[in-house]
Amino acid sequence: FDYKGRIMNKLPKELTIKQILIRFRKIDPITNCWLWTRAKNEKGYGKVTIKYKVHLVHRLSYKEFIGDIKNYICHKIECTNKHCFNPEHLYDGTQADNS
Repeated sequence: FDYKGRIMNKLPKELTIKQILIRFRKIDPITNCWLWTRAKNEKGYGKVTIKYKVHLVHRLSYKEFIGDIKNYICHKIECTNKHCFNPEHLYDGTQADNS
């Protein structure tokens, strides 16, 4: 895993994606959102670089905890945190759902 040398230099290289997601989350006790504590993109979504490719954290979370992605990964209406990646707050929707 490569996090541009900023955080991964202190972590074991054998961590799985699921372990990384859990390690860098902060759980909001009120909303139960899993808040990404590292880098975010210009729209506010959590992002992480793995093997020189940038991934959106909520998409990785859905894939790791729920399964394959068919369309767009959307936040449920009651979740307003863009950097939330709690799989219970996500669903595989359509482009129209994502708008």
